Amino acid sequence: MNNAINVDLYGDGSRSARLRAEYIYCDYAEECTAYKQGQCFAVSAFLQPRCKLGKVSSVDGGLKRSKKFDKVYSEAKDNENYHKLEFPLDLYFAKVNEKMYVAIPHICVKALDDGNIKVDDPSFGIDSCIFENKHITSDNFIKILEFHPQAIFGGEITNYQNKIVPMLLFQLKRYLPELYAEIIKKRPKFEKFKPSWIGKRAKLATCNRDMKYKDSQGNVFHFEGEYIVCNDYKSAFLPFRANNAAIRIKVTDNMPVEITDNKQVLEDTVFR
Repeated sequence: MNNAINVDLYGDGSRSARLRAEYIYCDYAEECTAYKQGQCFAVSAFLQPRCKLGKVSSVDGGLKRSKKFDKVYSEAKDNENYHKLEFPLDLYFAKVNEKMYVAIPHICVKALDDGNIKVDDPSFGIDSCIFENKHITSDNFIKILEFHPQAIFGGEITNYQNKIVPMLLFQLKRYLPELYAEIIKKRPKFEKFKPSWIGKRAKLATCNRDMKYKDSQGNVFHFEGEYIVCNDYKSAFLPFRANNAAIRIKVTDNMPVEITDNKQVLEDTVFR
């Protein structure tokens, strides 16, 4: 199991939540756009489908008092790839060499044998699909982008055209720029579609360093080289009963931040 690309533990070992370890294996990992960002569609996530290009092996750890609990727990935690990858909640596809894993909210997409696709209204949950190279065309994605899904109980799902489509276009521009250019050439209207990032979490190190950022307490920080700095930091936990302080933090790759202004996002900003 040393060649697993990711290992995670689930459950606390109680009768209602037995411990289990999940080992993810994938021959396509090095070719996957999601994996290159530290993400994987095969990681367990609530109500989310799993990528079928990888394989998930589940190991039952039993209850907390069982003999195998400690063994399963320690083997998973000691694995070099423990919790290495996260499920990409805000990513709608992963390009994997000549294939593509597609999971777009609010629609159901089916790849047909003749290279076309069928786009339909959603069922319960999020559907996923594997595209072969013949399905990855501007015409097929225009079908997806121009679709207006209807809710199960009636009425258009307006969130799709307002939020999902702009985000999908952004991702196509980032990961498949040639395909995106073909789409814009055929449908220039899509060039004006811009997603909103406000409320999403991103890696601070990849954000716009000319902008200011707030922490959960409302303190305002700015970049100074490789540091994020607040000259008027307020907290109830400052030493010596101080009212404020200056704080200077070295920016590392794993520091998250909530986006409060779309200008904080760059073309290569990584989201968590």
